[in-house]
Amino acid sequence: EVLIVEMTSRNPHGHSDLEIGTVIEGSLELILDQKHIKLEKNDVYVINRYQIHSFTGKGKESLVLAFQINSEFYKNLSSDQNRFQFRSIIRNADAGHDRLHSNLMECAGSYYSQKPFFEIKCASLLFDSLYLLAGMEGSRIISDKEYAMTRSSTLRLNRILEYMAEHYAEPVRLE
Repeated sequence: EVLIVEMTSRNPHGHSDLEIGTVIEGSLELILDQKHIKLEKNDVYVINRYQIHSFTGKGKESLVLAFQINSEFYKNLSSDQNRFQFRSIIRNADAGHDRLHSNLMECAGSYYSQKPFFEIKCASLLFDSLYLLAGMEGSRIISDKEYAMTRSSTLRLNRILEYMAEHYAEPVRLE
């Protein structure tokens, strides 16, 4: 899924998809693993599967290009695919940034153009992006135990948030 989103804020949540994005306009704060990270224009961020995160706008609205990539897309690459843990922030000056940022922008252009065979172009650019991310310092394969704990915590948080969203207007009784 390819999204262009005006980001003002997004409450804490997690999802089973890998998310790769870049700030197109403005700046915002990403809260990831309880760390507040300021993202500027052209910074690339990665939200790993089941990683709890939120966004807060910094003043004016920011525009974000985000790719949510289901693990089915890359399941045949490796038996460890569920446990890929990519580096979270790639800044303008970082090695590999320009190619990664270029891949994301070109993929979005191809996706929205809907020219013949755009799916092949997008897939090749996303696979190249995954390859770049895998080779970056800070990327690793986590243990089965760490993956299970991360997944369980995220699913639990999502259930709590869903319950709150459904019942927030009900009176609270301490009986």
